[in-house]
Order: sequence, then structure tokens, then C-alpha cells
Amino acid sequence: MRDDCQANKLRPISINTSFNAYAEGSALILFGSTHVLCTTSVLKSAKA
Repeated sequence: MRDDCQANKLRPISINTSFNAYAEGSALILFGSTHVLCTTSVLKSAKA
């Protein structure tokens, strides 16, 4: 559902880091009614 924010106005942005306790890195990013969860992991591999 779209809110009534004008195209030339910025929505408040919030970034909460370390959101997921089980990921190497994570962030929850909020802007308007959009929520994005980003996670990363590290794969240690043998020498190439």
C-alpha cells in the first residue's frame, strides 16, 4: 500500500545494524512503509 508522501519529499530513514543474531552482519532498513532486511555471511574456502 502506498502512502501519500509527495514525490519530492524524503521519508524518514532508519538503519538498525546487527538485527539478526545469527548472521555475520545484518541490518534492518526502514523508509516509509518499506522495510528491507539485509544479511551477510562469510564462507571460508580453501586456497585457490
